[in-house]
Amino acid sequence: MKNYYYILAVFLLLVILIWLWLYPTQFSCKITGGEWGSGGLAGKFRCVYTYPDADKSCNSSSECIGKCIVTEYGGSGKCKATSSPFGCYAIIEDIDTGIICFD
Repeated sequence: MKNYYYILAVFLLLVILIWLWLYPTQFSCKITGGEWGSGGLAGKFRCVYTYPDADKSCNSSSECIGKCIVTEYGGSGKCKATSSPFGCYAIIEDIDTGIICFD
């Protein structure tokens, strides 16, 4: 009978871990170092991570954990601060397309 409870406990733990991996939640976001919040026009909740190289000068996205972005015309490149897609910027490799706002 004890084996039954042990197997059941392991099974339930696996189900919970798989569920947390498949469906990001506020809890799984926090334990992985992210910030849980809403963003964009739709206000959808998402997990946003802050990059350790935020605002570092760059000339290419290969120099950053995220992307190397420009936020103003004639400005220099800097590493994107977070994983949030929102804001007005151009990825430095695509500067010819201009600065675009994502919301």
